Amino acid sequence: MKRREGEEGPTIEIVLKDQKADAAQIDSLILSLLANVTTGKKAAIFQKGEKIDGMLSQSLFDQLNKKSFELQEMRTFMDVVNKVKIQAEIKNIRVASAFAEFSLKRMTKELKNCIEGDISLRHNKIASNMEQMLED
Repeated sequence: MKRREGEEGPTIEIVLKDQKADAAQIDSLILSLLANVTTGKKAAIFQKGEKIDGMLSQSLFDQLNKKSFELQEMRTFMDVVNKVKIQAEIKNIRVASAFAEFSLKRMTKELKNCIEGDISLRHNKIASNMEQMLED
């Protein structure tokens, strides 16, 4: 990827990993990526307190530790960032909430009619009716 004039910041590199790579191949991939790091000894992670979830993650954490990187959890920062919404996101939330309200009112009305009319409906019939409503 080529930087435009006047832009600052890190370059972005897309790396494809073989899905069937063994541990040695993954370690080699991680080492080749870390070889490009020439400054700094801090690495930002966004693990959210979860466990390491695979060979790639495990290899990355192992290599960062071997190279004495200081890991900085970004969860708190990202929680603050995600609270900020742009107008398009606010519009989507409004549309989704209006749709949810419409759906619930329709379902409540159907259930109320069943209860008042002492009509017995199976769960899959109610679900089928809701799906049909969505398609209409």
